[in-house]
Amino acid sequence: MVAKVLIAIDLSDSSDAVLKAGKGLADTYGAHCEVIHCMEPYPSHFGDLALPQLMPDLLEIKSQLLPHFEQLTAEHGINKEHISIEFSHAGEAIIDKANKESFDLIVLGSHGRHGARLLLGSTCNNVLHHAHCDVLAVRIKD
Repeated sequence: MVAKVLIAIDLSDSSDAVLKAGKGLADTYGAHCEVIHCMEPYPSHFGDLALPQLMPDLLEIKSQLLPHFEQLTAEHGINKEHISIEFSHAGEAIIDKANKESFDLIVLGSHGRHGARLLLGSTCNNVLHHAHCDVLAVRIKD
């Protein structure tokens, strides 16, 4: 049974397809649905050298992204109380949230890369192999 669905999006053009698939499954099962977007944090130190002058204000970035994120999710009937923006490695943040909050299903997009790109790793591959719940990879055509 699916009671909680976590939808991970990257705010690219493919986000609409991922949201549609995730929300559709949540609606089918009558499940609670949440959406997460993850951004890689910038390094704050280079060795012993602090780099604050090069650091963007993460709160400012979040405040600029939030309206777009809220509009995109609202178009799919997802309330803004059920969205989050995390500044962390995407795969780790998705898995961590899914585990801590006992999600039954993670839905995310996959570009289906092969060869060297796959060997370098991808968010989808990381989540697929490390999540403790089911994972649905929505195929994104490039």
